Amino acid sequence: MRVLQLLETRTSGHPGCLNKRSTGATTCTPASSRGFCAQECFRRPEKSGSRSFRAHASQDPRGPVGGKPLFGWLSDLSAKAKEAASQLDSWAEDETSPEVAALATGSGWDVQLSVYEREPNEPLSTKVANRVNRVDLGLEVSFLAPDPGFYPPRGEAVVTQSRFFEGGKGAFWIVDEEGYFKFTLNVKEVKAGELVVIPKGRVYFNGKVQYDANTTDGSAQVCLRDGVATIKQDVKASFLGQDYSGILAEYVIIGTFLARPALDAA
Repeated sequence: MRVLQLLETRTSGHPGCLNKRSTGATTCTPASSRGFCAQECFRRPEKSGSRSFRAHASQDPRGPVGGKPLFGWLSDLSAKAKEAASQLDSWAEDETSPEVAALATGSGWDVQLSVYEREPNEPLSTKVANRVNRVDLGLEVSFLAPDPGFYPPRGEAVVTQSRFFEGGKGAFWIVDEEGYFKFTLNVKEVKAGELVVIPKGRVYFNGKVQYDANTTDGSAQVCLRDGVATIKQDVKASFLGQDYSGILAEYVIIGTFLARPALDAA
């Protein structure tokens, strides 16, 4: 990195650079007409006997950044930032991924949700998942066309049939991982007997996009399999008597689901 050291000096008829004082040279031979001497010291045109400021470029003892001068490093960084921004713009315009094209059509999707019959106050272990009962819930949801200008592609999720689930603010779908389709829905409190199996708030769905053979005509039919439904729970935390609950959160599994186009599900 080159450091500019501003030094005030009085010249006496010769517009030489400051290097002659440190090296013992009596002259300063310009390397070109750009105003730099052979030792790369900036010189301003001046008159004999005038007082001026000279900027002397000295080498930073720490060496160049990344093996090259600072300005070259900044130039490379700027070029890479522009390239990344251009790539994001192209991705934002590309809303034709297989997952988006197959599901975000505005048509209805039948979702069969199997909820674990327990209060989701802590993470679900495999042992508990294998022994607890299930509660089945059905709902129908539509995934509207992608909102323009967003990456990853996302759009509104609209609930068309459900007793507990709702659309509205915070209900949306997103494709941020190849081969998977995620959507979020608002939900009312759901009880199984005295147990609150789904608290009021939001449920996050994440399903794997698969194509099954249609038994009618042999064509591939898209569906969401191996789906997992979760809720977000605040992690209780305190330090020196202060309550910091809400700063940290974890996702707790409440059930699994399968989704198919509504017409085919019937």
